[in-house]
Formats: sequence, C-alpha cells, structure tokens
Amino acid sequence: MAEIRKTNIFQYLKTKYNNVASIVKMNGTQSAGSSDYIARADHVHPVDTSRAASNHSHGSLVNDGALNSDITSVNKVAVTDATNKLKTISKLPLDKVTHQDISGKANVNHSHDSATVNANGFLSKEDKSKLDGIATEATKTVVDSSLSSSSTNPVQNKVVNSALSGKANSSHTHIASQISDLTVSTHTLANGAKLYKYGKIVMCVLFNVAFSGKTAYTWNDLFTNIPSTYQPIGGTNPIYAHSSDIMLSVQGASIQIYPHKTSGSVFMTLVWITA
Repeated sequence: MAEIRKTNIFQYLKTKYNNVASIVKMNGTQSAGSSDYIARADHVHPVDTSRAASNHSHGSLVNDGALNSDITSVNKVAVTDATNKLKTISKLPLDKVTHQDISGKANVNHSHDSATVNANGFLSKEDKSKLDGIATEATKTVVDSSLSSSSTNPVQNKVVNSALSGKANSSHTHIASQISDLTVSTHTLANGAKLYKYGKIVMCVLFNVAFSGKTAYTWNDLFTNIPSTYQPIGGTNPIYAHSSDIMLSVQGASIQIYPHKTSGSVFMTLVWITA
C-alpha cells in the first residue's frame, strides 16, 4: 500500500514540472513566488544583456573642459582598486589628491608669450620666417659702420661711397694753381749753364756759354754731365732746338751743338720732360 502511494506521488509531481522556457526568469524583484510548478534540474537562466560582461572594457575618456580654480571637492570620482576593478567614490577633497597635483597647471586652451632678448618664450612667426631664410651653416656677419685699418669685417656701402666721394679718380688732371707742394731744384753745368727741375719738367738755360775748338757743321759735345734725375725721357731719341747760327740736341747725359763756326757763345733755353 505504501509502495502504491509513493508511485502515485511521483506521477503527480511529474505533472507539475515547468515545460515553458519563458517562465524561467533572468532576475527580478525578490519574492517567495506563487507558482505550483517545479524547476527541472537542468534548467538554464537567460543571459542578462542589460549588464556589462565581467571582462568588459571602457573607451577613451573624453575631456569635458578645464577645471575651475575655485573647485573645493569632486563628486563621484571613478577610481580602481588593488584588483583593477572600477569603483566609484564621492566627495574626494582636492587636498587628498597626492598622485598628481593640478595646482599651477595650465588650462587646455592657453597661450605663451614670444621670446625676447631678456626672457624665454615661444618662437614668433616673424622669427620663424627669418630663420627659414637663413642658409644652412650660415654664420653671423658683422658689418662695420666706419673704415678701419685693422678690421677684417665688411663695411657698409654708404661708408665706402662717402669715403670715395672725396677722392680723385685714378685718371685726373690739375691746373697750375692746384699744385702747391712742388719744389724747384737746380744743377749747374760747366760755364755757368743752369738746369732747373720742377716736378718732371727740366729747363736748361744756356746764357752766353762759350765754346771753342769745335768742328763747324758737325755735332760736338758741349756738356756730358747731366745727372740721371735731370735726363730727358726718351732714351736714345734726342730733343732738338735751333737758332739762326746753331743747333742743339739733348740725349741722355749729353748736350751737343752743331755750330757754324769753331768757336763762339750759345744763347738758348731748352725744356724737356724727365722719366
């Protein structure tokens, strides 16, 4: 009898098994329940897709603007614990932030002053353009603003022009009144004949210079002692002068006469240019 009752109970319970999958709940509000059905031993709950998986990841944080300098506390700060699990805390005082102090840090949108000769700073676009215009390996060139006998630097064009404007051209002339530093030197030949040298000009004055023992109508030496600094330019080319009764030539150190008679006197002036 007892065996029959046990069999009847099992038969009855089999009719109470849940055979509808939709009845198997994922989760919900805590409750004792009122269903008379019995869950099977191999039943499976559906995956809760409303929650993140245990091995999920987060995307990059988005900058939501600069912090104000007057913030005294932070609400709901996201941090990780020792096991790298994401936690949320609230009311984290800024005086407790020791990992990275944000005091004295620049805002995201900020600017820098350009560098000056007295202060560091950023490179201005004008300075960048100037640097780009400098040739590779170029060095600074110092240009003098005045002429110097010792400097090896280049000099400003206007300084050179100003200095040259007061100088004479390599090819130029002078009038007699502009010549003030020439002196006249003299040399006396035999019988009182005079040589006057003014710069490169020599004037020979033969005033009543007597001669004798000469051959008429033949060139004869009259003087052979003209100094080298007084000798005429032209080398072997003689310089001639003549009067009604005599001719003269000057060549090198010699003055020669071409008389019409064997003796007499010479009255004549000769001018020539020295070398």
